[in-house]
Amino acid sequence: MTKWLRNKHQRERYGCTTRTLERMRKDGRLPPAQYPFGNRVPANTEAELDAHDAAVIKHGPQQRRRDGATARTQHQAAE
Repeated sequence: MTKWLRNKHQRERYGCTTRTLERMRKDGRLPPAQYPFGNRVPANTEAELDAHDAAVIKHGPQQRRRDGATARTQHQAAE
């Protein structure tokens, strides 16, 4: 059975506000939201978020530039 995490649960998981979650999705720090409960209820599966978090831990976070784009660090580029 798939466990869905709505914004409330994701806020608790990442310790941030709803607006920050929206920004994180927009710039790729979180996977895009799905809408399994209707057009106004964003959610992600727990497995999807776990896989995303594991990938971030493995590869390290991307650094953001002032223009909002992401850039790889020298350490990441060397690998």
